[in-house]
Amino acid sequence: IGEDVFLQLGGSGGQEGGYGSLLVNGAESSVLMQGQEAYVSIGRNGLTQDAVGEMTISGGAHFDLIGVSRADMSLGRDGAIGNLLVDGGRLSIRSALDPSLRLGRHADSQGTATVQNGGHIDILGSEAFLAVGIAGDSGTPLSLLNILAGGRVTLNRLGEEDDLYSNRRG
Repeated sequence: IGEDVFLQLGGSGGQEGGYGSLLVNGAESSVLMQGQEAYVSIGRNGLTQDAVGEMTISGGAHFDLIGVSRADMSLGRDGAIGNLLVDGGRLSIRSALDPSLRLGRHADSQGTATVQNGGHIDILGSEAFLAVGIAGDSGTPLSLLNILAGGRVTLNRLGEEDDLYSNRRG
């Protein structure tokens, strides 16, 4: 694994505004993002124009975000809106060093994650990190983490016996 990988839904690193959506649905459906560093940004750069990103993982589908040194998913960053629904699917964020899920990153951002109906969010690494509402220079982010019936969120420390690339943990 040599290079970094990026996925941007709604907005972008250099432009403002825009809408992006990703649906991963069904038991045989999966997405694997793997690199030295792996980043997903759902809604970014919405300070002067609307930027909205949405991701749904449902019906037994899997989304695996694996970074050797870093794996980071942000929902709502830099004034944008980001929504994640894990409904009977699984999101796995894994890194040997620094895996993170951030909801509402920087001023005036909105990040919402909902986990339900057997859905799982697993964050695995040496320093697993879940942030809900991290303020920036000014303004306050609006962030919600909803764990509803049958939903589960797990943060685990990666042990020496664990393999970063092994099959999905239960």
